[in-house]
Amino acid sequence: YNFIDLWSKQNNTVTTVESGMELKAVALSEYTSENNTGSLKVTDNKFLFTGVGHTVRGTATLLGYIDGVLFEQSTEPFEHVTPPADQEYDYIRNNTDSITFINGFATLPDASGGTSPVPAGPIGARISLSNDTLTLVTKFDFSFTQNQAGIPVVLDVKAEGIMRFKKK
Repeated sequence: YNFIDLWSKQNNTVTTVESGMELKAVALSEYTSENNTGSLKVTDNKFLFTGVGHTVRGTATLLGYIDGVLFEQSTEPFEHVTPPADQEYDYIRNNTDSITFINGFATLPDASGGTSPVPAGPIGARISLSNDTLTLVTKFDFSFTQNQAGIPVVLDVKAEGIMRFKKK
């Protein structure tokens, strides 16, 4: 299958406590990919992506809170190019239209200004085939804590996505 596009809607929240105050930053975004490239091969237990890459651009609504009180709100443009890459994801079939990716990853912004793959655990997906188009729909919600400059930071991610592929 050739990669057609990716649509995603995300709600990412970063929370930390500093000097006894809870600081929270929320980023809300929605986009459809452009400049899509690459292909997908589906086996009985793997999704094999070859040279899959894309560009996403749009705007994100950014919200800043101190102890639950909104103190800042802005809308910022963003653009990110995901260079073509090969990836392999193991999955199990739950039923005719549902699978679970066993070792799912989410690609999230990191402190360096780039992106990093973050383990998201098992991720469920709905799959459908209509004419020559394979559609994969995912929704996930996960949380993890990491240290940034020695301070524990909690990242909560809520995302949904739709990837489409056209039969070669």
